[in-house]
Amino acid sequence: MIDLAYIDPGSGLLVWQMIAAAVVGCLFYLKKVRTFLYRLVTKPFKKAAVEGGTPKAPGASAEK
Repeated sequence: MIDLAYIDPGSGLLVWQMIAAAVVGCLFYLKKVRTFLYRLVTKPFKKAAVEGGTPKAPGASAEK
């Protein structure tokens, strides 16, 4: 005969709470990563637009 373990409602809610917290935590983390990458990519282009030129490689001299 198969014995099934009893899970009371409090334990079930605890599992749901852990899953929900993990999902929300991942969403916040991914938003931070997405924002960081967006700023990393767009920052050189915004700086070049303000200076009126094309984006230069990091460490490249502005003088010719």
